[in-house]
Amino acid sequence: NFNGGNNDNWTTNGFFLLRQRLGMPGRTLSVNIDYNFSNNDLTGYNQSLTTTYEDDGTTEQSKDIVNQFFDRNSRSSSIGGRMVYTEPLGAGFYLEANYQYKWSRNKSEKNTYDSGEVDNFDKDNRNFNKEEMVPNAEYSSSILNKYQTHRAGFNFMYQKDKLRAQLGAAVVPTITHNETNGQDYNSTVVNWSPSAMIWYDINDNTNIRGFYFGNSAQPTTSQLMPVPDNSNPLSVSLGNPYLKPYFRHDIRTRFGYSDRTKFLSFSGSLEGGLVQSPIVNASWYNDGGTQFSLPVNGPTSGNAALRTFFNAPIAKSNFSISNMLSGSWYTSSSYVGKSSFNTDKYYDGTNFDYELFHQDFPDLGESEYFTENRIQTMNLSERLKATYRNDFVEITASGRTRLNKSWYTMNSVNTNMTWNNQVSASMNWTIPGGVGLVSDFNYNWYRGYTTPQDDEYILNVEITKLLFKNKWTLSLRPSEPVQEPVNQRLGQLSHRDLEQHPRPLCDSLADLEIRHDGQEPDGRPYGRSRWSRRSRTRSDGPSSRQIASSKRLLRQASSPEEKRLTSGLPDNEISADGFPERRPSSFITSARWRATAGAGSMNLTEGPAIFSITGSRKG
Repeated sequence: NFNGGNNDNWTTNGFFLLRQRLGMPGRTLSVNIDYNFSNNDLTGYNQSLTTTYEDDGTTEQSKDIVNQFFDRNSRSSSIGGRMVYTEPLGAGFYLEANYQYKWSRNKSEKNTYDSGEVDNFDKDNRNFNKEEMVPNAEYSSSILNKYQTHRAGFNFMYQKDKLRAQLGAAVVPTITHNETNGQDYNSTVVNWSPSAMIWYDINDNTNIRGFYFGNSAQPTTSQLMPVPDNSNPLSVSLGNPYLKPYFRHDIRTRFGYSDRTKFLSFSGSLEGGLVQSPIVNASWYNDGGTQFSLPVNGPTSGNAALRTFFNAPIAKSNFSISNMLSGSWYTSSSYVGKSSFNTDKYYDGTNFDYELFHQDFPDLGESEYFTENRIQTMNLSERLKATYRNDFVEITASGRTRLNKSWYTMNSVNTNMTWNNQVSASMNWTIPGGVGLVSDFNYNWYRGYTTPQDDEYILNVEITKLLFKNKWTLSLRPSEPVQEPVNQRLGQLSHRDLEQHPRPLCDSLADLEIRHDGQEPDGRPYGRSRWSRRSRTRSDGPSSRQIASSKRLLRQASSPEEKRLTSGLPDNEISADGFPERRPSSFITSARWRATAGAGSMNLTEGPAIFSITGSRKG
């Protein structure tokens, strides 16, 4: 099975904000406009060879060959705006009226072609005959999604001395238009969104905050797309044009204490949320052993989180200590087929009959063919940090641990409790002459994973220099290999518990950045511009850690051929003596720019206009 290709994309976004007082104090008008445009081009190949055997396991029954080329273009556009008008009512009361509109358009065009005739197609001969390729209409698609969201609401506000409170509601009509391969689907849903907020300052050092928000959201384009994904013939992914919007409720509370004279602070927050009609996954097998997955609206899901932070100096020294403790809980559901059943009634190998499937299974939770699998996940994290600080240097040392555990209502899946641990140290030293030296060191180790993970040592160093009257900053950051999380699957259910552990993205990395902080003549900052360039060396073969691990095992093998078989690596990643070797490294560079400004020259009568533009390109 081979899936690969080339991808090129660009994106740009920005916003404009205007605030203005209208006559009397408290009467204000604000307008916010934002936009986002992106384009993505993808070309690639989908090639697989599936062999079916007789009961004896050796006699071939049939071969199913997929040899396709595809090109896909995805374009996304969105424009939104929000207007807020505030009217004072007297005695500390205010009335706010607001209206928000957002329009978005997502267009996806996919053209798929079957290869012309190829002799002896197998895993070692994956040629594609472009000269005789034939369009494949079944796995080509043209999808257009348009969304319009209106939000009209009001808020009653009270503000007096140390207390501020707000209570409001909004009506949220959402209009959806979908065109898939010439077939239209339209939906209009009206939700209401209540909100409540309270701010209470007990004294100058202590405050309490509370918030409630409600919000509706739409399924994504890929979730609505009713075109089967055959990139893996044994696992067919389906879209669902009958998906409905889901609604989310969020509650957040916060307590804070801060004594600036003693540099002592404590804060704690409690959060929770519910999602009505969330989009979940349903999976099942047909009698031939092919797995199907389908997004559906499921039962209500929920989450809760607790976070605390404490910071205090140690006596009257330059030392301080801080502690961060957090915990979270999350529950969601999926639907899993109790056993395999014949799906020929709904799927003919090319098209899926969604209408008939929904008629037969209006509620998967009540069906005799499916069972609901409820998942609960718990996370706990603790970090203790000590800091020394004076006028020239800041040094820190810290330790952190994080544990994760998941439970399932289906007893066939059990997961271990995993621990991610870290000790680290850092230094930020300012040297006379505008030179800065920044360094940090991390040591990570992991416990409880099904696949044991090696300990890690990561060292980063950055050197900076102020230039041109301290208005420009030049920085250079050579780094140890960048790490990314790798997911390891731990089960055969539709919802898979994932173990995350780091792996190197590249062998070496260096960042060069030039930054300018703009100032008005009176010293007020008005914006920042930044240009950065990243250079990295990446090997296309196995990583250094993979090589070291493989060599430990392969030293026990008696011959190069035995080493090759033991390693499980392709022949072009094995040297003549049978050990893994690195392929020639590739040198990759990328550039990014960003500019923000709050232009003092655009200040209006009672408030400034602020704008921001960002952009990036990757190839």
